[in-house]
Amino acid sequence: MKRRKICKLFLGAILIFGMVAPGMAMAKEKVNVWIISTRTQAGDAKIGEQVKAFCKMKNMAVDFSVVPTEQIQAKIAAAIEAGHPPDLVQMLGHIVQYYASQDLLVDVSDIVSEIKKKGGGIYESATLPLVTKDNRQWGVPVEVELWPMYMRKDLVERAGFSAPETWEELRKIAKAAQDPSKRIYGFGIPLSKCGDATTHIRELIWAFGGKLIEADGKTVAVNSPETLAAVQFIADMYLKDKSIPPGATSWNDAGNNAIYQTGQAVFIQNPGSVYRWMLENDNTLLENTELIPWPAGPGGPSHTSEGGCIAWMAFKGANNVAFVKEMLRYLYEPDRYGEMVSAVNGRFFPIYKEVAQYPLFKSRFFKNYGKIAQDARIAGWPAPPSVPMSECDSRYLLVDMVQRVILQGMPPQKSLDILEEEMNKIYAKYQ
Repeated sequence: MKRRKICKLFLGAILIFGMVAPGMAMAKEKVNVWIISTRTQAGDAKIGEQVKAFCKMKNMAVDFSVVPTEQIQAKIAAAIEAGHPPDLVQMLGHIVQYYASQDLLVDVSDIVSEIKKKGGGIYESATLPLVTKDNRQWGVPVEVELWPMYMRKDLVERAGFSAPETWEELRKIAKAAQDPSKRIYGFGIPLSKCGDATTHIRELIWAFGGKLIEADGKTVAVNSPETLAAVQFIADMYLKDKSIPPGATSWNDAGNNAIYQTGQAVFIQNPGSVYRWMLENDNTLLENTELIPWPAGPGGPSHTSEGGCIAWMAFKGANNVAFVKEMLRYLYEPDRYGEMVSAVNGRFFPIYKEVAQYPLFKSRFFKNYGKIAQDARIAGWPAPPSVPMSECDSRYLLVDMVQRVILQGMPPQKSLDILEEEMNKIYAKYQ
């Protein structure tokens, strides 16, 4: 009895005072943190360095993973299915809506409220709608995702042109400046089942005056003469002009990066990852490149491309929600955040307005970013981001619509009718 009482007292001392005998070390708490690859070694390393430094300071073990964009959704889905989602993870901003609707995320409105007061304020219109549901934020924007058009100004000038102002001009220039015999194509737009393809097809629909959904967020509006004209435009560039590479129908999200980086495209659209690659690997290509806004379409004067963000999400059931929030506060101190953006070196446009004044964003390559940000629309426009729109995107319905035309020879109107039917079924589920 006395021995049992002594044992109890000893164990109590361990619990109260943290005394652990040699060989009896208690397991350290651990958090799992995943990021989407910035496609820059320095950027990935800087984020990892900051995350690990905070965890070390707090005596918390960490598993830190860098995941390619094209794998992140499947990896998160598998982790949720297994019952072990990461504690903190980066995701494309519009996908936050889906996980929030499933009641899987931690409310981070308090974090967003705090960072809005720092760094000269943040660019809200291009980021917060994506992570906001029911007037609360379920993600913290990492950057402002802007999609300039990359133009080979040497090839364009050699063909006797300057930067296009309209899509018809771009089509004309792309056809004149390309040389398919040398595997140089006019327009490196992905038309495959990847996120970039969905973005670009939607942007072209906007440029031609079309939209996917009405402002009420419920009424499918994709089947219109304007959308039909956009689909026909893509088909003509692919089938008639041969300006779009035949392999574009099977690319992943890095396909348009690769074709430009290897000198095989006159125009592509991409965030700053291609700029960053050229800076590190091909200064000649960099000097022959100009970053321009998307051309205007017949639907109006606006040079409209899609805006967005990558965002941090914290999953419910995290090992330590308070710890995860404290980590976010640490990462978003403006100077520390500025170090991260500087390391990424052009891939991210900063959410903090003061960081956007760094010399990098005053260079000739980024001179049009203000215009691009001003005209950018959020996926789902003219409605707010929504779960049904996220499902349409995740099922690549726009890509299927285009591929039926260019690969199967289906009349564009018939393919558009199928798209409308598919979207109506999805939206009906949520109403």
